[in-house]
Amino acid sequence: MPAAMNGFREALLWHMQQHKTTIAALSKGSGVTSDVIKKIRSRDGASAKAEDAWRIASYFGKDLQQFIRREEPRDDQAFRSLLALMTPQEKRVLEAQMRAMLEARAE
Repeated sequence: MPAAMNGFREALLWHMQQHKTTIAALSKGSGVTSDVIKKIRSRDGASAKAEDAWRIASYFGKDLQQFIRREEPRDDQAFRSLLALMTPQEKRVLEAQMRAMLEARAE
């Protein structure tokens, strides 16, 4: 197992506790199945596929290293990480909301 993945389970447990995240919410938001999340949480030494690890870290607004090290994201990293998980339709809705917020600010 790569050294970076050794702390993934512990980081997952920490992040879920810090953010009071349920397995269902994490699964829905990240696209990682609840079975995979349960496996990682329950088995000491369990690892995640790279894609699943990336999706879980992105859900918390971090890149994988920040997630494992439990670091705060840099600048707009959280926004970019979350954006990467969105569907094209969700991105269009978000863009429309952002534009509406900017227009409302100008009033």
